Amino acid sequence: MNDRIDRKVTLLLPVRNAGKETARCLRSVYAGTAVPKVIVLLLSGRKEDGETIRKHFPDAMVFDFGLNPGRAHALNTGFHITQTPYVMTLSPRLTVGKHCVEKLCRALEGGAELAGVQAGVLAAEDPARIRGMGWNFRSDAEPYILGAGQRASVCSRSVRIAAPMIEAAMYRMEALEVTGLLDERFYGKLEDADLGFRAGLAGYEMRCVPGALCREQSAESAGAFARQLEIGNRIYLQYKILPEWEQSLRRPFTFVRDRIRALTASEEEAAWIEAAVTRGRMLCYQAEMELMERSDLEMSVTKLPLPEEFCMEVPDKRVEKIYPICLGERPAYTAGETAEAARLRAEQVLWGAGDLLRKLRG
Repeated sequence: MNDRIDRKVTLLLPVRNAGKETARCLRSVYAGTAVPKVIVLLLSGRKEDGETIRKHFPDAMVFDFGLNPGRAHALNTGFHITQTPYVMTLSPRLTVGKHCVEKLCRALEGGAELAGVQAGVLAAEDPARIRGMGWNFRSDAEPYILGAGQRASVCSRSVRIAAPMIEAAMYRMEALEVTGLLDERFYGKLEDADLGFRAGLAGYEMRCVPGALCREQSAESAGAFARQLEIGNRIYLQYKILPEWEQSLRRPFTFVRDRIRALTASEEEAAWIEAAVTRGRMLCYQAEMELMERSDLEMSVTKLPLPEEFCMEVPDKRVEKIYPICLGERPAYTAGETAEAARLRAEQVLWGAGDLLRKLRG
């Protein structure tokens, strides 16, 4: 492949600790058959971390935030300063396969319908098994990881996914101009699933690329705070994806499920579950308030993401339909849009059935 891939791909690496894992991750990137331009998004607030990275990886650009503004905000900043047609997002907890960047780039170059592609992530405890190969959605808009626990041989063929996991993804910058960037309200969980759903509504595809592999350096179990984030973010994600009438129908079942979960949990677990649910509801309330501001004042006062809606001039009709969802608005869902969303969700259920069949086989 053209050795000037740094003119095609920028790799964004959000780092909270410039330790051994980050060093191993960067070494694997620079040892690949195609080396992208690397921007390290430093979230630790420690100047010595930036100095360490610059010393050992002088070709990497370090963007030091001086604090941790959240993964979504850091990556959005990286998207704004990216000047290449493709951008890769990577977790420092992973090491990159030798041909990974090259294969992801080739896939995007070969398909204009692709908004993003995914590298298969191998589990730390068993590299013969997959930790994940992308997001999918159930019929109730509940996101889950495709391929988890399956044999690594599944990654030898192209698989349709709803969204790449941002830990090992590559996006087409031209597509992000249509879909909008990451919704920063998510703050570290499920912002990638939300972006993928918007891309699907815009008519783009997402795929896990055969032979493009990364591997976890260590197994990591989610703590209580991470689980709080995920539960709250799932509530907000369903708020954005599902039309209001469907949410009204599902609300009694959701209430019963939450009550059962709280009653069967320990006192400590019940407390953080309640906090997580409250956070999710607050995200929905915040999105509603911001919509009122935009409608009544014709501007946004409290919106967290960068105010792109005031400067976007993309000559694409899809922007008018998709970008408001990025800002936290519920889709209007006219008859045609309802049919399109129903078709997309039906496809995602079928992809899930294929994933289940692969699990049963191996």
